[in-house]
Amino acid sequence: MLYSKFVRVLAVFFIRKLAVLNASKPTFSSRAMFWPLLLVVVTAVAGAKPSIRLSPTITPPLIDGQLHDPCWIECKTIFRDFRQVSPLENAAPTEPTEVRMTYDADYLYLAIRCLDSEVDQIIAKEMQHDRDTDSDDMLTVVVDTFNRQNDGYYFSLTAGGAKLEGLVKDKDTETPEWDTIWYGRSRIADHGWTAEFAIPMKSLAFDPVGESWGFNIERVIRRKQEIVRWAGFSRVKEVTALSDLGEITGMTGLRQGHGLEFRPFASVKYSPLRSRSDDHEWDLKPGFDLTWHATPSLAATLTVNTDFAEADVDERQMNLTRFKISYPEKRNFFLQDSSLFAFGTSSIEDASLPYYSRTIGLTAEGRPVDILAGVKVAGRYGPATIGFLDTQIDETDSVKSKNLLVARSTLDVFGESNVGVILTNGDPRANGNSTTVGADFNYLNSYLAHGKSVDAHLWLVGTDSNLLGERDYSMAAELNYPNEPFSFTLSAQRVGKDFDPALGDSPRTGVWHLYADANYIVHRETGLVRTMTVNMKPYMVTDLHGKSQSIDHNTPKFIFENAAGDSIEFKYSPQGERIDEPFEIYKGVVIPRGNYSWDRGCVEIATTRARALRAAFEMKVGGYYAGHHRVFAPNLEWRPSSHLYMGLNYTLQEIRLPEGSFNARLGNFAMNYTFSPNLSLNTMAQYDNKSRLFGTNIRLKWIVQPGNEVFLVWNQNYTNPSDWNLRPVDSQVATKVAWTLRF
Repeated sequence: MLYSKFVRVLAVFFIRKLAVLNASKPTFSSRAMFWPLLLVVVTAVAGAKPSIRLSPTITPPLIDGQLHDPCWIECKTIFRDFRQVSPLENAAPTEPTEVRMTYDADYLYLAIRCLDSEVDQIIAKEMQHDRDTDSDDMLTVVVDTFNRQNDGYYFSLTAGGAKLEGLVKDKDTETPEWDTIWYGRSRIADHGWTAEFAIPMKSLAFDPVGESWGFNIERVIRRKQEIVRWAGFSRVKEVTALSDLGEITGMTGLRQGHGLEFRPFASVKYSPLRSRSDDHEWDLKPGFDLTWHATPSLAATLTVNTDFAEADVDERQMNLTRFKISYPEKRNFFLQDSSLFAFGTSSIEDASLPYYSRTIGLTAEGRPVDILAGVKVAGRYGPATIGFLDTQIDETDSVKSKNLLVARSTLDVFGESNVGVILTNGDPRANGNSTTVGADFNYLNSYLAHGKSVDAHLWLVGTDSNLLGERDYSMAAELNYPNEPFSFTLSAQRVGKDFDPALGDSPRTGVWHLYADANYIVHRETGLVRTMTVNMKPYMVTDLHGKSQSIDHNTPKFIFENAAGDSIEFKYSPQGERIDEPFEIYKGVVIPRGNYSWDRGCVEIATTRARALRAAFEMKVGGYYAGHHRVFAPNLEWRPSSHLYMGLNYTLQEIRLPEGSFNARLGNFAMNYTFSPNLSLNTMAQYDNKSRLFGTNIRLKWIVQPGNEVFLVWNQNYTNPSDWNLRPVDSQVATKVAWTLRF
């Protein structure tokens, strides 16, 4: 905080000097010298970022959530200067927060005391790693180890003990899928709650010569929906906005060891219901990941016999469109460093992507394909980022063993912006080949007047596919103004008819996507409605000649939210489709060719996750092609304690068409029991009446210690014929053990 205090002292000096000058009627020359200096000081005060200097410790603390260790009692770095971000920008917090920080050669340590005048109102309902933390009081620590405002890390810890970590890419974008080894414990005490963090230097990339890191810390007081931070108090920006970070200095004598990380693993699978006679019921699969940090910011990973037995199952979706749907990546090998492979930025839901990691090691239906080996090089080298991934996948019934390559690189320009290229080679769908090349430019300016920012993106991608036998391209542009009270996005993408990124995703080809999104938000300090948002979101898809194919205009949409976080939303949507080829929307129901247009209204109500019982309900009513469509979607979540979570989602779609009528049902039930932050049992059951499949997934996860894990997973699927007798069609029990050794 020394810099801020120094600037404030200068400001006081000049203000006092102004009083003296006014009293003594100074000459023109003295006024001419004084006012520019005063302007410089006032500007510095307004833009000054907090800075603290850390002192190392000789005796590291025991990470148990209790702040009684000698290093905390003797700690020289203590700060309490937090300000509100929400609901009132830059106001004093309603509850005080005290932070102590130190470090040694191997760890960065933090001890935080979150004082609270109502201890019994602290919300601590989640303690499972990598789960939704929107329900709890929590702390988030952000570090930019290179202090370049480009990429960084964040680590979150709830009052219940749940840990969550992630990467920050492209200045402010969070990537929560990233995992690493770190330690954190929290406890509820007499006057609030306390937390301790220990972040290993071996888990971070940094410049050993640099002594200063970007840094920020945020506290959420959930029952009040209050957010306080040490730096960066703009309500429109997240704590991961790297341009708003403060600074910690004095980081010397750090070490990353030899930069080697060896992670052996082995899985045993038992599948008694295999349909192919040449498959075995038992399958033993050992493998390993070997990571070498060639530099503190650049790592190379070799994976052999990669296995994803522990990955979460996909949440089932009901597809009633003529286009395929995409599922999020859940496999850790592809999630690690995924931000470095991201290409372009698009707000369009059906945008085409040159690289989509689920094309590697999974069929289009989601069935696994063995990855025999892979090499990944990812990180930062000077002003450039590098992402290189080369994998060899096993053969399938119809495709031979293939080599699949993805290469991505960006170069920083103009301070906050970058230019980049991408290359993919290989086709997992067929025995032919496919190549994709692209280039993008991503502009960011986060220093507009009044703390505003703007970003823009341009990209061009070409494909050469043996499967289609043609070459084609896609290009896009997007402009974002993400500010308050007014924000907007304008986006356009052209996708050629024969555009075919074999290692990417392109749901619609031969089209133009035209998209806009405008918001106006109003905050009130008092009253039943604390936040009101008015949204206009027109979206149109045309063919390459400009003839309309689809429209989905959310115009207008109104969202109201109270101080507790409960919300209600009203939306009106004119929609339409041009069908050139008939398609089957449901078994036996075919939509014929023609032009269709209809209107739809929607109401969504949701209570805050800060309550033990959360309820949400969505209802849509309106037309659908040549008929009518009604949707009812209730949702319940119950968190009676930090140990138990239960969630129920159900969607009923009543569709009445001249070609046929049907009800589409989709249900999902989840129950998680967390014995401790290191031991959890998660259960999921899903059913939809389109596939008539009922599936269950049970996963026991034991974190022996961060980096060393044991999994027990049971997957069971049943078919539901018309007689309603469940018949098992697929079953698998898997055990996986993974250990991490660092050198």
